[in-house]
Amino acid sequence: RRIKSEACEHIFEEGKYHLRDKPLKEHKSKSSRPKPLGSVPAVAPPQTSTVQVQPKEEKQNDREPPRAAEFSQVPGPSPKTPPVACSANELMHELKRAYALILQEKEELILQLKDELADLKTLARILEDENQRLKENIAKVESIDHWLR
Repeated sequence: RRIKSEACEHIFEEGKYHLRDKPLKEHKSKSSRPKPLGSVPAVAPPQTSTVQVQPKEEKQNDREPPRAAEFSQVPGPSPKTPPVACSANELMHELKRAYALILQEKEELILQLKDELADLKTLARILEDENQRLKENIAKVESIDHWLR
């Protein structure tokens, strides 16, 4: 909600919102999210990281040097992603695919084990029923002792 209402500083880069690393109370309502076409200035943003100074209206005295907290690194959108970031993104996507594949295999294994468990329960029930039937038959059969006498 804060990003949508622009109540906090953030950078919108490659479809992701990145918040500033400082308490939300210190955030200004400035963002790098693309504006609708009617409000976009004709000048393109810088293509590299730049150091920006906060507007002078925030300072109490124009003669004071800017404080370190007023400077911030703002990564600008680059036409080409650096090779390190590109390879990091590729590795991340590869890890995600591998993780998804492992999860799918584990789910299939769980389903297979559940089927085998159901089969084993059925087999155990059948064997218990057969054992009970044989016990009842043994009890019904007369002892052969009277035949021997």
